[in-house]
Amino acid sequence: MKVTLPEGVSLIKIPATAELAIYMIHKELRNRRIITKLEDAGFDSSNLSFDLTEVILQLVGIQNDSNKTYEWYIQLQDKYTALPEPEEPSEYYQQALDFYIELKGVNR
Repeated sequence: MKVTLPEGVSLIKIPATAELAIYMIHKELRNRRIITKLEDAGFDSSNLSFDLTEVILQLVGIQNDSNKTYEWYIQLQDKYTALPEPEEPSEYYQQALDFYIELKGVNR
């Protein structure tokens, strides 16, 4: 069977750990946006948040668990959370992929 991809689209295989990290980043960014909206509306969202930072950093290969590393990760998360909210689900994954690439680009 021959599959024709849309123009400009190519397929690549990425390692399972990268796929998992990107998926987790995607979920964390979506959750963070929801929590921010709730807080802006005056709700206490402290019971709703979850933190995947340690797992994501390990999947990306960052073994340094210092406070400086966590602060850097949270700043990066803030940067991506502040981006316009995607209209399409695929755009969420693009933001998560960009986040992942930025994480991988820094050797900590």
